Amino acid sequence: MPRIILIIICIFGGILTVYLLLKQQQLFAIFAGICSIGSLFFVLYDLFVRRPKEQKRILSEVKEIKRILMVEVNASSENALGESAPLDDEETDMEKESRKKFEEGLECHKKQDYKGAIKKYTEAIELNPKLDVAFNNRGNAYYLIGDTAKALQDCNVAIALNPNLAEAFFNRGNVYAFDRRYSLAITDFTKAIQLKPAYPEAYYNRGNAYFKKGDYKSAIADYAKAIELNPNYAEAYVNRGFVLYEKGDYDPAIADFTKAIELNPNLVNMMIGLGACYQKKGDKERAREWYLKAWEKRGRLTYKQQETLLKLLKELE
Repeated sequence: MPRIILIIICIFGGILTVYLLLKQQQLFAIFAGICSIGSLFFVLYDLFVRRPKEQKRILSEVKEIKRILMVEVNASSENALGESAPLDDEETDMEKESRKKFEEGLECHKKQDYKGAIKKYTEAIELNPKLDVAFNNRGNAYYLIGDTAKALQDCNVAIALNPNLAEAFFNRGNVYAFDRRYSLAITDFTKAIQLKPAYPEAYYNRGNAYFKKGDYKSAIADYAKAIELNPNYAEAYVNRGFVLYEKGDYDPAIADFTKAIELNPNLVNMMIGLGACYQKKGDKERAREWYLKAWEKRGRLTYKQQETLLKLLKELE
């Protein structure tokens, strides 16, 4: 029963009870009083028990969907590494050896041997303390192994040595974003874009930072620019789709999730995203269809994601 009707019954019952008592009609007064107290009980139960439970359930559902759909991790290695400068006939033997160590570090880095890369970059820096790209790349490697303090230190040195090194601002932006310092991250990603306009990863990461700050409009614009620069950027479609889903724009979200699956058929979480969009649109049949497709590939989902998928399927029964 709507809460407003219960409130009206409660007030009317209270007034009627007083009136009947004044008229010395105790039996009817008791009955009216019970109705009034009962209505008050249901109003209080709705306010302090049922609604908080419902809000908690909805919030939990949103968080579960977010965990499945949103790509939380920033682009951190693509186009984040600096390359060595062209060969110079006037290089000293020490600089040549530094270049060699740097190249060895770069090879380790590309093979995801980050500790090996750090060792080689350090050797390169010892031979040439002004090698900005070595500081930048070592900072990225530190970031990838979770040492954000050393990563930030190296990015700062790289920027001091070369204020025009876009990758150093990009890497420092990642560190700030990891530490939830989103305003500073946005500033650095913006600087990276100014120095290197065709930088889809910087637009994508700045979009993530805008999303974290609740600026959906700017996030969508940055994801769109990342896609414009790289039409095969599946993660950008994923995150733009999620932001659109959050805004209730289900049709464009469906288009983005569909494109993401087209680019990467192993994105099982996007199948769940499509199901969630259709469920919100009231199309239970298509929602179930996509949830079942996801369930067929559940081996690619975490246990928690599988639990959420089962809950979504049960809601359609």
